[in-house]
Amino acid sequence: MSLSRPLSFSLIFALALGIYSSALSGQFIWDDDYLVRDNKYLTSWSNLPEIFSTDINSGADAVCGFYRPLQILTYRLDYLAWKLEPAGYHLTNVLLHALAAWLFFLLIESFAGVPAAWFSALLFLAHPVQTEAVTYISGRADLLTAIFIFSALLLDRKRPWSLIAYALALLSKESALAFPALLWAWRRLVLKERSGFRELLPHVLITALYLGLRATILVPWAIPPEGGTLIQRLPGIFAALFGYFRTLFWPWSGLHMEYGQRFFLWNDPAVLKGLVVFTGLTAGTATAAKKRSGLFFSLVWFWIAWIPISGLFPLFAYMAEHWLYLSSPGIFLMMGIGFSKLKAKRTVILGSVTIALLSATTYLQNFYWSDPVSFSKATLKYVPGSYRAEYTLGLYYGSIGQKARAAGHYERAFTLNPGYTEAYYNLANLLASIHDDKAAVDYYLKAIKAGPRYAAAYNNLANVYSRMGIKDKAVEYYRKCLELEPSNKAAFDNLELELQTPDQKMVK
Repeated sequence: MSLSRPLSFSLIFALALGIYSSALSGQFIWDDDYLVRDNKYLTSWSNLPEIFSTDINSGADAVCGFYRPLQILTYRLDYLAWKLEPAGYHLTNVLLHALAAWLFFLLIESFAGVPAAWFSALLFLAHPVQTEAVTYISGRADLLTAIFIFSALLLDRKRPWSLIAYALALLSKESALAFPALLWAWRRLVLKERSGFRELLPHVLITALYLGLRATILVPWAIPPEGGTLIQRLPGIFAALFGYFRTLFWPWSGLHMEYGQRFFLWNDPAVLKGLVVFTGLTAGTATAAKKRSGLFFSLVWFWIAWIPISGLFPLFAYMAEHWLYLSSPGIFLMMGIGFSKLKAKRTVILGSVTIALLSATTYLQNFYWSDPVSFSKATLKYVPGSYRAEYTLGLYYGSIGQKARAAGHYERAFTLNPGYTEAYYNLANLLASIHDDKAAVDYYLKAIKAGPRYAAAYNNLANVYSRMGIKDKAVEYYRKCLELEPSNKAAFDNLELELQTPDQKMVK
């Protein structure tokens, strides 16, 4: 017997708040600095055109090649309520995760029954692998994408609303491009419709429009500079597949943020284990295809959502736990169907113990994200070569006035990654703050060489030249900053002041 919708909604949200209560005290970490803390677009609605037309990092004068305006829009709404209080942003993420779990519950209930829906949704809600999408504020794009994709499937018989939900998913994250294939599987395997290309044409047109805009007037597609060729990436695809299944079926150790860009050899143990997983999954999918059951749909769901994160296309890491947020529902549905086939008493006992263990592990895993220092040090234990973790430590120690310690971490960051613009830039800022102008100029120039479109580096370099009395260089770099960012008022005012005569400056 099905619970009422309000009761199921309340239970899922209450459990989410309990599991993730330990996340609410966390600070801004990693990309939260770009997307939230230093994001000038959050402070006024006048920035709405920029939010919907520029790179997700442009509000912090940086570039990453991602177009996710709805993510930034939700941060703007958070800013209205919480300003820069991290707890509010964490709470929003937890509530979005609960909403995604509830929509997933409704989706599975519609065709697989209440027991399968409950186990699938609770596994999705409580599993520790989700902490990277939920506890990490910058993981919100995954939450929004899942919410809109689940909604688009639920609203499929109300086609205009389904199309709107798909469009919103595309404005949340690029991985939503998998939706038309997922919708085809939903219609053919669940709704038992004979869905072909003609029935998917509206979604194909939206996809084409999105890709066309990304290729022309919107943010260009992000291409990892060290993504390698498909031949180089191919062994890593299987290593990542094994890594994903390890985290899904044994999440009690080893969860962390930074996997990085890595190329594997075919004889690597992780690759060989991944080949076994791939073979087993392929055989299981072929066997389930004969019955066209819910189990078959769950496996198809995983395969479809896995392709964008597999490494077939160049990515910025060979794997990442938060990328599982959209593909893991397929595995959780498979497990939920399996639980529902057991006898009622065993189902309740085994399911309750599993959910309790996962919930407790998630509660503890949230502390991994508690503050920049513990996060970075824990990450460095897993990945000693993480330049991002070294950089994060540099930012933290710089913020509390331990400048020598901060400089050491910045130096380790760009030693590990010689093209790391932000590390050069922040070390230059640190040196400028102690009036070591000659060294500051050197590192600003290195930042500009590594990131020629990093406008803030040009402005700050010009400031140092101005202080050193080298007027021609100051004017040159203020102008270069304005070429990249015409709306930079600080650079404009500084240039105007630099061009004044000494008498004009005295009068002013």
